[in-house]
Amino acid sequence: MRRLILLRIALVAWAGLAAPVAIRAEDTARMPVFDAHLHYNWEPSPRLGSGAVGELMRRAGVTGMFVNSRPNDGTRALASNPPHGVSVVPFLRPYRTRSDVQTWFRDPSIVQFVREESARWAYRGLGEFHVFGEGADTPVVRELVQWAAGRDLVVFAHCDTGALGRILAHAPGARVLWAHTGFSVPESEVTRLLETHPTLMAELSYRSGITDADGRLSGVWREMFLRFPDRFVIGSDTWIDQRWDDYEAIIEGYRNWLRELPADVARRIAHDNAANLVSP
Repeated sequence: MRRLILLRIALVAWAGLAAPVAIRAEDTARMPVFDAHLHYNWEPSPRLGSGAVGELMRRAGVTGMFVNSRPNDGTRALASNPPHGVSVVPFLRPYRTRSDVQTWFRDPSIVQFVREESARWAYRGLGEFHVFGEGADTPVVRELVQWAAGRDLVVFAHCDTGALGRILAHAPGARVLWAHTGFSVPESEVTRLLETHPTLMAELSYRSGITDADGRLSGVWREMFLRFPDRFVIGSDTWIDQRWDDYEAIIEGYRNWLRELPADVARRIAHDNAANLVSP
């Protein structure tokens, strides 16, 4: 009987050690964040100078960022003078002006523009670009996705599931980062896509349904994060000035639900997955 009691005590202790432990609030506050969706647009000038961006990142606990801008001058400017302690990873957008957002995917001159721009800087990704449905089936999109995949660049696509399937088909095995995880695409479809495409990564800015009405992490998203802990990244999407003004609140919003996850999963989503996506 004594041996049985001791065995039960040992099993309980082992289970307690093995069970995932949610990260403490104070640890979440110190946890570094990698912002995988940041724009430093110059239209005609950035919201903040490089020094102010650095101070903002320090307050928010951000240590890395994927930067893509319109025009690409903004990205090159920030990458050439990065904020202290922040890793700036430049992505190349296929946009020269705002109007290109609506037409780039059917404009053959964009291919030459991207090739010329790529020679100006050591870009690590192509995008963020916008394309939907059959628009992703054009020769321009096919050529650029295959060009990016051939150079081991991350393909950063703001798209619906129809376009996403076409992009993945253009270059099987390419590292594709799905902006906003489709906004409101059903969670079952997100799960199916992650199961089917092992190199697909999902970025979570503006994604609906992650938290419940009370601000707690929803059960379905908790399950997805635990099932695919290496496939999600977070981002601010500073596409308008208001997002810069709200930057610290946006990052804190992520921390609020990240602390409900096991510590190792929270750290991967907050930082490590994005950093690993562009590591040598």
